[in-house]
Amino acid sequence: NMIWRAFYGRANQQASDVPRVLHQVVTRYRHQYEAVHVIAALDDRQNFRQALYPPYKQHRPEKPAQLEQLLRDAAHLMRAAGALPAVATHHEADDVLGTLARRAPGPCPGGPPDRPRRRARIPWPP
Repeated sequence: NMIWRAFYGRANQQASDVPRVLHQVVTRYRHQYEAVHVIAALDDRQNFRQALYPPYKQHRPEKPAQLEQLLRDAAHLMRAAGALPAVATHHEADDVLGTLARRAPGPCPGGPPDRPRRRARIPWPP
């Protein structure tokens, strides 16, 4: 979602501007939340929901080729922007975020970038 927002938002659909925008966003998160690490949760291209229900998300319009390429390069792009990419086989980014937040050793800002930021207070150990 961060790559999608960078592409359609501040990069104005210019794929070459997306790495710069991602770097700015990761840097802002790092300073805003005084984060030691910024984790970029990524979707696995084939997830368990598609196996259970083949039409899952097939109603969505086709993505431009430039955006598709950016999404295929997501781990590299996020690493270059200063974030730690995290992906779990057959899962979506929201699943990864939820799992990481639940297992975090203390408070962590959570949620995808398209929703308001909130600080989750997660007890440790669970």
